[in-house]
Amino acid sequence: MKKLYATSIIVLSFHMALAQGFSMGDLVNLTSATSNQFDNYVSKKGYRSAGLNAESNSRAYTYFDKRAKEEQPDKQIFKHDKDDKAIVAYQTTVQAEFDRLCRQLQEDGYAFSRRDGEPFYQKGNITITASTRMQEEKPVYSFTVEKKTLPAARDVVFAEDLLQLSSHEYLAAVFGRNNVRKDVFYFSEDEVNSCSVLFPNTGNQVIFIWKDEAGKRELDFLLIGGHLRTAGSASYHQQVELSNWRSKQGIRTGMTLQELQDLNGEPFVIHGWDSDRPGVVAENNKGQVDFKKLGVVLNCLDCNADRYYSNSSTLNSANLLAKGRRVYVSTLVVLPPR
Repeated sequence: MKKLYATSIIVLSFHMALAQGFSMGDLVNLTSATSNQFDNYVSKKGYRSAGLNAESNSRAYTYFDKRAKEEQPDKQIFKHDKDDKAIVAYQTTVQAEFDRLCRQLQEDGYAFSRRDGEPFYQKGNITITASTRMQEEKPVYSFTVEKKTLPAARDVVFAEDLLQLSSHEYLAAVFGRNNVRKDVFYFSEDEVNSCSVLFPNTGNQVIFIWKDEAGKRELDFLLIGGHLRTAGSASYHQQVELSNWRSKQGIRTGMTLQELQDLNGEPFVIHGWDSDRPGVVAENNKGQVDFKKLGVVLNCLDCNADRYYSNSSTLNSANLLAKGRRVYVSTLVVLPPR
């Protein structure tokens, strides 16, 4: 009887510990809560303020249960709003609660990967990082929920506007899941990279190359136009070199070398066709165009016949124009801020 009674107390304590926690839906919804809404909600669940930073608009609360004398679970919740992100972080020392929240994420259809060995979840404009660490010789389980404010599709006008969409899930949230395809990009026969393709095989196609290939996130750069090879385009035999996208600097694919030089305001240097960066406009050029922010790859319709142009390590736009070479913008490489 005593054993049964003791077991009942343990089970009751366990459920009390979980009851003062949160569901994953709670944590996600709290990212949208105002300061007062957040304060009221967590206070009613038995949490008391642990600090307020008015400058960064961050709020922290610690769970406190005056009925619990010993072995009180350590639970904290934190909210931080800044720029285009709202973040809610929650930590607990109850492993069962951690496992329950992870199961909820899987049941709710979040895309799963690992970042630095820790579980990482994504869906729409929500990303969630789960982690475990030791603190004072006991494990602490944490979730960081981040909600990003995304633009409407109509507000994504220039190529650089696409840089806001730094994950496959963000692309799907803005443009619709049916318009984004997970794919593989071929840099060469031996070098491939996981990618996402927006509006594949159309004049609006954009290829997103990810640093985190497994998570389809952390944008490395994006490619517009050109003779670009992906696994999904293997059976597509039409060219998509001419793109509807243009950069904020006024550059578009199909632009002639003369138009590009006029836009820059002076001649510029180009890597030679047989160099390790064929047709790429050098980054350190002077003029009105910032080639450090936007990579521009040129193609030539009649340069291969003249070995002088092919063998040169660098070329000058003015010399090419003087010789009447038919050079045009083939590909735009849009780079995120470094």
